[in-house]
Amino acid sequence: MLRYVIVTLLVVFLFCKFILLNFKTRKSKEIYDGILAHRGFHMVYPENTLEAYSASIDAKFMGIELDVRYLKDGNIVCFHDRYSKRLIDIPGKVSNLTLEEIKKFYVQGTQYKVPTLEETFNLIGGRCILLIEVKGTITKEYLEKLESIVEAYPYTDTLYFHAKNILTYNKLKKVYGKRVFYSLNPFRKRFNFIKGTDYKIYKTKYEELLQDIDIEIPSLEDINQIITQHLENIEDKNEVLASIGGIINNYETRIDEKHWVNNSLWLHRGIISDKYLEHSRESFLACIDFAKKYNINVTVEFDVMLYKNEVRCYHKDRIPSLLGQEKSCAEKLKLENSLTLREILDIFSGNEEYINLAIDIKDYHIRNKVLPEKIINNIETSDFKGNFILMSYNPLVLNYFRNVRKEFLRAQIGHSLSGLRKVPFFRFPWLLNGVLGILFDIGHADLTLFDNSEWIFWMISYHKNIKGKPVLVYAPKSFIEVEGFIGKESISNFIIENAENRDSWPEEYINKFKKDV
Repeated sequence: MLRYVIVTLLVVFLFCKFILLNFKTRKSKEIYDGILAHRGFHMVYPENTLEAYSASIDAKFMGIELDVRYLKDGNIVCFHDRYSKRLIDIPGKVSNLTLEEIKKFYVQGTQYKVPTLEETFNLIGGRCILLIEVKGTITKEYLEKLESIVEAYPYTDTLYFHAKNILTYNKLKKVYGKRVFYSLNPFRKRFNFIKGTDYKIYKTKYEELLQDIDIEIPSLEDINQIITQHLENIEDKNEVLASIGGIINNYETRIDEKHWVNNSLWLHRGIISDKYLEHSRESFLACIDFAKKYNINVTVEFDVMLYKNEVRCYHKDRIPSLLGQEKSCAEKLKLENSLTLREILDIFSGNEEYINLAIDIKDYHIRNKVLPEKIINNIETSDFKGNFILMSYNPLVLNYFRNVRKEFLRAQIGHSLSGLRKVPFFRFPWLLNGVLGILFDIGHADLTLFDNSEWIFWMISYHKNIKGKPVLVYAPKSFIEVEGFIGKESISNFIIENAENRDSWPEEYINKFKKDV
């Protein structure tokens, strides 16, 4: 019996490895070769506007991904949401509007209007690839109108289509064949999207209730309105889950959208520039100067370990590298020359207006609590009186702080374990991550962190969308890495390196973290 089980498992493994995972699509390959600006390059301009599309061309992107919807009068416009509230601030379905009506409004309070597909084609003029996501129910009239617009475009060889609705996908495929992609196909290679930074969910009634001291317990009617307002403008299922998780599990985290964790520039190991050694005094001082120069909130993340019975600031790369984590862009300070935690707290003392601290605790002991105890002593006896959060890969360390200093914020660090894919017969690191993800809940952390890898997409979905906790990602070295990250809508912030480099990080990104005047 055992022999048959082993043989069956082996057959399944070989089928997955050589048939499913190595399946090569016969569809057009050029669509995968470059970077697509998701809804246009809308870092400055609103999504799906002519200005965002023009910015994509100016930025030399290979192509643009855009969304189209069918209007009541038979016109097709570039518009993502099913409902009109988020983008043009009027209630109702987009499909109930005419072109004349939708042209009366501006996108997200700017001076830019919703373009038609014809206007977009006239602007692009074959200068880049277009990946068109067909939204809504694809009726006969809708398809005929789309065909007529596409037929009039002289550069049809630069057009591609994709859809989440399987019926829409099949209808488009009959017309455009291999140029049509099913978005939810798990075996299809993912497109390399650049996603914008200005997609924010509007404030909800739930937040208003929390701020109203006269309301203690919401009524059922209030709860119904809360959920309705949360979901009425959201179409993507991941965002729906994120919103519900944020409501139901709000008690699990003390970090809301206005918290400094979500609204500060996080610097990985204090690396403001690769010209300084990581975790060095010079780098930490440069972090302070940078925060004051741009008048921004900065969170300096650094690692601590026990060395010669002292809490020292240092990160060993050997094991993380084996697991797949990239090395930082800065050279390392030698362990024997490393700063103590007390020295670091003294450096930032007096600059609490600009600086928050994130202390990554490298402690994998189960019973020995020498390092956590020394950290508590350093923090409570230092002159630093600012915001800080304690982080660890070990949930038992976080649970210890939960028991002895429950007022301290806690962050659970996770890892994609993508390096394990190099180990023979271990091609599924996400399986181990699923087990670890459950164990992570032991620490009852206020937020979670993961490395910059597409392999942890489902882990992010679990912690953000189901548990309702903020998720941060470390440690991108350029804006392109941030904007191209899969599942970005579920990520609250990024822990970055080399922020002084304007080629890697434009001022528009840095200025997001401006202090309130």
